[in-house]
Amino acid sequence: MPPSRLGASLLQSYCSRVRYLELFPQLDFKELALLTELPNLQYLLISLLSKPAQGFSEQTLLTLRSVTTLVVEGAWVDLKTVLDALDLPSLHSLVVTGWYHGNPAAVLARDATKCFRAISRHTALTSLSMSTAYGRPPFDPSHIPGLAPRSEVQDAFEGPLLDIMGPLLSLSALRTVSLDFPEHFVLACTSADLPP
Repeated sequence: MPPSRLGASLLQSYCSRVRYLELFPQLDFKELALLTELPNLQYLLISLLSKPAQGFSEQTLLTLRSVTTLVVEGAWVDLKTVLDALDLPSLHSLVVTGWYHGNPAAVLARDATKCFRAISRHTALTSLSMSTAYGRPPFDPSHIPGLAPRSEVQDAFEGPLLDIMGPLLSLSALRTVSLDFPEHFVLACTSADLPP
């Protein structure tokens, strides 16, 4: 059930002790903002709607003070938007799944890099897991549900690994990293690319 069905006052009154929350309907920014009413929330699993921050300014910052683990999935561009908008001072573990829906591989690589830049703002991270999945495609009313063709990525992005994940090098507290890139990212890494 989306948090908006409960409302801020009910969340404050009856859910203030919630520490672990998995939300399966896809969330937009307004739904996410309601979660700031949960002061003891430590573990949060969410899935993002396409364009989750539509109607909000880029200066909007949501603080989730107690969240130590965030598991989030969505399109790369939407992940970047939400990770930029969240202030997570206690965050230590982040699990991100970036969706692709047939965009050109270069666009996906650009959006993934922007997402990595947003992640690099969360300097207390000690564990990061990144993967990709086909995910939930955007709704297309011209297709009958269940019969819509699956739009795979038709090309490949080739380049150095550091071109995509370079922003993560600033995360000095990071101890555990798992990066599972899709087959349409052909990334090269040499020993010269790695820090001493």
